[in-house]
Amino acid sequence: WSVSGEIDNETLQFTKDIGERVRIFSAETPFEECDHVAADIKRRVMEGARYSDFAIVAASAESYAGILDLSLERAGIPYFFSRVRDLSSFEAVKLIYTAYAIAERGFAREEVLTYMKCGLSGISADERDLFEQYVEKWRIDGAAFGRESAFTMNPRGYEPFRDEDRARLDTVRRVRDAIVGPLTEFTEKARAASTVREHATALFGFLSSAGLEQALKERSRLLLSLGEGARAEENSRLFGIICDALDRLVDLLGDSAADSESFRNQLSVVLSGTGFGRIPAHVDEVTFGSADMLRLSGKKHVYLIGVNEGEFPASVTDNSYFTDRDKAALKAVGLATEPDLAVRGARALYSFSRAFSFARESVTLLYSRRSSAMAPVRPAEVIERIVKLTGERVRPVAIESLGARGRLFFPDMAYELLGSATQEEREAITLSLADAGESRALAIAEGEVTSGEYTLAPEAVALIYKGDLYLSQSRLEGYLECPFRYFLRYNLHLDEGDQAELSGSVIGSFIHAILEDFFREAREKNIPIGSMSDEERLRITERSSRRFITEQLGSDARRERTRLAISRLCRASRPVVEGLCDEFAACEYVPTLFELSTEGKRPTDARPVIYEQEDGTRLIIRGKVDRVDTMHGDGEVFVRVVDYKTGAKEFSPTDIARGVNMQMFLYLQSIVETESPEFRATLGALPGERLVPAGVIYAKTSIKDAVVRHSSDEEGLRAAKELSGREGMVLDNEESLGGMNPEFTPLAYPETSRNASANAQRKYTEDGWRDILTTMKQVITDIARDMRSGRVSATPTRIKAASPCEYCSFAPVCRKSEA
Repeated sequence: WSVSGEIDNETLQFTKDIGERVRIFSAETPFEECDHVAADIKRRVMEGARYSDFAIVAASAESYAGILDLSLERAGIPYFFSRVRDLSSFEAVKLIYTAYAIAERGFAREEVLTYMKCGLSGISADERDLFEQYVEKWRIDGAAFGRESAFTMNPRGYEPFRDEDRARLDTVRRVRDAIVGPLTEFTEKARAASTVREHATALFGFLSSAGLEQALKERSRLLLSLGEGARAEENSRLFGIICDALDRLVDLLGDSAADSESFRNQLSVVLSGTGFGRIPAHVDEVTFGSADMLRLSGKKHVYLIGVNEGEFPASVTDNSYFTDRDKAALKAVGLATEPDLAVRGARALYSFSRAFSFARESVTLLYSRRSSAMAPVRPAEVIERIVKLTGERVRPVAIESLGARGRLFFPDMAYELLGSATQEEREAITLSLADAGESRALAIAEGEVTSGEYTLAPEAVALIYKGDLYLSQSRLEGYLECPFRYFLRYNLHLDEGDQAELSGSVIGSFIHAILEDFFREAREKNIPIGSMSDEERLRITERSSRRFITEQLGSDARRERTRLAISRLCRASRPVVEGLCDEFAACEYVPTLFELSTEGKRPTDARPVIYEQEDGTRLIIRGKVDRVDTMHGDGEVFVRVVDYKTGAKEFSPTDIARGVNMQMFLYLQSIVETESPEFRATLGALPGERLVPAGVIYAKTSIKDAVVRHSSDEEGLRAAKELSGREGMVLDNEESLGGMNPEFTPLAYPETSRNASANAQRKYTEDGWRDILTTMKQVITDIARDMRSGRVSATPTRIKAASPCEYCSFAPVCRKSEA
């Protein structure tokens, strides 16, 4: 083809000579094009051809990377992908550019994480994940990366430290030192450098200290062991190429002035002009490459793919800021400009003509009606011209011959297209995927992770639930609410990815710590709780808050946000403390134990509740009690367990039969059934005294504001009682009830909130207590049996006021929206 678009004589003669050997096919998508080429080559090889007889040509081979190579691999066809990889695509070069971005703009969070994820920083994948979770949770950014105090917080957020938390924090600190140390040193040297030579020296020192050369050698050995010879060779050569680029810059511009940004740009220019090529690995293989660089001499059969308008031959546009007159004026004074449109158009046509003309025996042209992104496209104009010259008709690709995965759409791309496709297109894609055996993946891509009952394989169940099963109320309720969420959280241990904040659970822990200190100090100093002065209450509250933040959470208390939060919590917790002082001013029960463990590991622990199973395993329910109150009677010790609830708490006696709100009853069972002398001594029970289950109390310690309809004393008292009231159940025993402050029991709600019959349900007899234990055992056994069946279906159940889906962090995984 000439510059004007006319066909030259040589090409015309060639076209006439092989007119019967030109074939033209239309396909729905590029994926079908590639599948058809693979099937056609396979057919011809079976008829006696060699793989080296074939060449596949595209305008840009990179646009078919991941499409054609998969089709050839599925057909078992050896091939050589002729390509030159740009150095900027390698992680080592990205690491350099990211290091300079940090040197120029500071330690931005995204830049630091990008640097760490380059995979050549000497940090394992698990360590990278842990560091990223910590940085995102605590929103570490900028100068905070260099501040030691920013890396003293709990990796789980505002939660009390556990041993495993400290181990994880040590890992986070090691990663931070491995990243920030070398980058800080490099930043200082890069900012101090003023010439190209000084910048090159600083960069080489940084790459050496970061161990880049050794990391690339290790990666090369790994790739070679995996059979990736070409990629292994590229990585083994990469460090030398980077060093050569630095040497070239120094030789050319060594003493020229340069800041960090200009040096990085100069290095980018040198590296962008360098690429990796490779030679064929086998004598007999199909060649695939771009039209403007592929060698085609000796090829019998050539396939031109992607012969679409604007693609092949490539369209030529002028994006220059200069007009043709401007370009002419610049050219007249010796300033080179880009080739004009006519020349560039001629080059594009020449690339196509060259690829078309080199075929010795046959040439096959293929175009598609949709792009890889499923946008409508048209065949190139040359298709119509060749049809007229040769008389060859356009034939559709034979879909039936391609196999299930090649029908209509390539599955991986089809999943991405579902969201933007029209209804008609969605139906076609869905049908195609179903025919290709992708129904299960399609169900996940289209919406809910399951529409039925999903269960784990027996092998997985045996691995997860081998031996005794340890449970807690949170786990039991978590499974009841959603087995799939339970599986992700407790079996797979997925991090929920939330940021550290003073949430309801954190506020609850804060209030617990204050109240525990308050009661412990009062008991140790023998100060009557009901008569404690305001100054003493305030002193204990402030001291407890500081201890909680610095010792348990390890938080950076110098952060203004943290200081303000602590101040607010201290003020808000004072009414809670005052309410408890009012309760114990007229109460015979005495706070005896705090944060009592029911794991039974120490002699002073209460033993856990244990249910023996028919298969010889045990269900072990354990936890920690906020507070245990006791009152001595005649040969008896009445015991009540108290749980502080900072959020809304509603309890119903029917909850137990549903598997909800059993925790406190289990704690009370643990205490009264523990026979350890050491534990009974800590409880203050004398030998021979019987432990009586006196009640389960949920003490509301809400710190939210109360809103009343009328500014009357009665309304204010009612609102205050609602915020600081008590939920739960108590033993129907005159002596026990007489020892409690009647204003602070589950029976003391305002008359408008609960009638007499409802209050009666908040009491149980000793026979009723045994019935409660029987019910709990049956419910927990049934839940455990369901767990061990392997059921992990995403079937949320509303057992509380809010839907379990409403605030679920795993919603993007299952995409359920309603319970």
